[in-house]
Amino acid sequence: MKGPAHTPEIFYANIKAENFVITNFESEDFTTKQFLDSLSAQIADPKNFIDKGGAAQVFSLDENFCVKMIENRHRSKFAHLMNLGNEASAEARILAEVNKNIRINTPKFIAFIEGNTEYNGIVMRNANAVNLQKFILGTKKLPILNFDIKKFTDSMYEQTQALQDMGYCHNDLEARNWMMGQDGMPIMIDFGRTYKIEQNNPAKNGEKDWTDLEKIEKILLESKLDIK
Repeated sequence: MKGPAHTPEIFYANIKAENFVITNFESEDFTTKQFLDSLSAQIADPKNFIDKGGAAQVFSLDENFCVKMIENRHRSKFAHLMNLGNEASAEARILAEVNKNIRINTPKFIAFIEGNTEYNGIVMRNANAVNLQKFILGTKKLPILNFDIKKFTDSMYEQTQALQDMGYCHNDLEARNWMMGQDGMPIMIDFGRTYKIEQNNPAKNGEKDWTDLEKIEKILLESKLDIK
């Protein structure tokens, strides 16, 4: 697999233990220092590149872990001109909180890597799943036979309701932010634009989540898939 050619060399150079503080680390396989010392080599290997989007790139660390490295655009002097969403630390905190809700299927949060350079990182357990958008575009195959669209979309709605019951709007439930697990069920990812719902604020009342889901459901129902 070809890695991200646009990644600056400074990205690799600065992924070193002395440049980061790691919190909430729950691995029995590494100490925090061993983990950080190995991180640079893992990310620099093109075969470990998984995906990219916006200010983030995702890399496999081994069969158990992946890391989402996020460019810290909030430090830019032009930050006030950009629609940046949450800082990486807030995204990590929300993911860890959502992990505790058994009604929502998300990648398990392992650790937050806070950098004193241009990047922060969120370490998660590998979901062993297919990105829904890539499946819709035909660049990835279904992980199961006889994909049940109704069961899948019902679960998306149920998980979204559970998130909103926690007081959050995901705010970016496009197909790219859903994965499909080996059981054919949805996994919600990427809380970089999630916000606390304000019922009296039309801009933050959570309605966008439902609009996004309706769009995905329509695409799936109109697609020619081997379905039940």
